[in-house]
Amino acid sequence: MRNNSSTEKDKSEFVPKKIVVAFDTSLHSIHALKAAISISEKYRSEITVIHCVEYPVVNYGEVYYNWDEFYDADKRNVTKASEPLMKEARRRKVKIEIVYTEGTTSVAESLLLESKKIKPDMIVMGSRGLGGFKSLLLGSVSNAVVTHSTVPVLIIK
Repeated sequence: MRNNSSTEKDKSEFVPKKIVVAFDTSLHSIHALKAAISISEKYRSEITVIHCVEYPVVNYGEVYYNWDEFYDADKRNVTKASEPLMKEARRRKVKIEIVYTEGTTSVAESLLLESKKIKPDMIVMGSRGLGGFKSLLLGSVSNAVVTHSTVPVLIIK
């Protein structure tokens, strides 16, 4: 006979222990990180924030000449944008860290490759909400991640 007491844990409940958050300093990624912090607080999950540093392109596809300068400036920008949320996560006793991928030409591919190393239970990311013809022209990182991820992906709009 099965015991249906409230202390018995439902085996089908999804409990993420590791969460990856895609972060690019946009408002959408800030909302995604806030959502991940709330989920992590409830389930005591660890968060790894991934920021993919894209090759800077100038004038007809030429790569920006000073990669180190660009990379350092990008990391400072991410640190500045994420620091209030990092502090909030720590205040709420959520274990959190930032990982940077450098020199990527495909954010979705870099995010998925880095996630594979981390082995998360879930990926959380924002969506710019572009639809229809615009998304066909511009591509969609969130669509690519949803399509190719082997773990659940939560899209925050």
